Amino acid sequence: VDDFLPASDAPQDLLLSQDHSGYNAGGWLIRNSPYALEFLEEWWNKKEFVKPFGLAKSGDNDAFKDMLSRLPEFGQHIL
Repeated sequence: VDDFLPASDAPQDLLLSQDHSGYNAGGWLIRNSPYALEFLEEWWNKKEFVKPFGLAKSGDNDAFKDMLSRLPEFGQHIL
């Protein structure tokens, strides 16, 4: 993991992966930082993306992509 993460004094807090449909909430690394905790809390509270039980998709990836598209500081905290 240390080989993939930026140095501990770097400003990036999230290391994302992509697949054929873009960023994927199923594969990423996160640094324990105030920014990362705020990101997780906001993602957790995106209730409008939750799908009814039984559907193939839960909505977590849609919420993840929506958040990423709205972050003005994307390049500062996300790699």
